[in-house]
Amino acid sequence: MARDLAGFALPFVTRGTPSRLDGRGAAATNDMAPFLKEHTMPQTPPLAIERYIATVDRAIADEAVLEELVDIFAPNAVVQLDDTPVRGSRAIRELYRDFIAIHVEAKHFWNATVLPDGRQRAEWACAARMSDGSLVTVAGLEHATVGTDDRIVDLRNELTRPPA
Repeated sequence: MARDLAGFALPFVTRGTPSRLDGRGAAATNDMAPFLKEHTMPQTPPLAIERYIATVDRAIADEAVLEELVDIFAPNAVVQLDDTPVRGSRAIRELYRDFIAIHVEAKHFWNATVLPDGRQRAEWACAARMSDGSLVTVAGLEHATVGTDDRIVDLRNELTRPPA
């Protein structure tokens, strides 16, 4: 039988099988089994910045998702992916229409958090196939200010690894 640092006996827990190795052998049942049933933890809704990144990949795969992507932003939002910010739904739609046009497929990976000032931050990396057939990888940081309606009002991108 296993023991913890204080010398107390520890049962081995394996779901659905006898698991207590305390001399009663394989016929023993797990006394904790009723408490160890599969439970699903409540899922926290994704952050706006996470919805945005995931929707970019979906929009590249299916241009019909473009309007869903634009709807993640407030009507008068500012998006700055490079040195030139754009403002408003029409300009954001055009920015992402052009962005989608040069990609065939993309897969982003990210870690997101909420900063103490309330902004959302995502450290991201992406592998993509471009419309000319080339493959690229790129990485960066994005910061989003989100309104009370959970829509992005300001999005700033900083590349930490330029496309290569």
